[in-house]
Amino acid sequence: MAADSVLASLVKIEVNSGAGYVEVKGLDKITPKHTTSDADMSTKDSTDGAGNQIERLLPARRAKSWDLEGKYYVDLSDGTRDAGQAAMEALGALTGTSAIGKFKFTPAGATSGTEFMGTVTLGDLGGGEKDDPADWNATIRYYSEVSES
Repeated sequence: MAADSVLASLVKIEVNSGAGYVEVKGLDKITPKHTTSDADMSTKDSTDGAGNQIERLLPARRAKSWDLEGKYYVDLSDGTRDAGQAAMEALGALTGTSAIGKFKFTPAGATSGTEFMGTVTLGDLGGGEKDDPADWNATIRYYSEVSES
């Protein structure tokens, strides 16, 4: 079978809640980001063949993160929060090494995901206009590969 396009809605983000992985529900948008911080190796002698000054940049650090945007999920009958959102919020309230959690990113159409360690920065939770559903936003920042002990 030939490769084909897949729906972005099939992308899955899971967080380890301590009792195993749970999917973060209510997401409308998942945006993976890759950034690079460059070291400027330029000197006054950095020129091209025509004698023009040029920048000489080397990647010094790379980072990746996932921006998550969606709806605040709660069971209105008993106040129970979505397990994935609640686990993300718990990690987002911690500092230091306690804030490092285990995540799994499964691309659309894939049968297995990539596990990694990361930290959570919470965005707007429960906001919106009077006629809008309540917002839920968070960013997962990559920390390291999963280390098994």
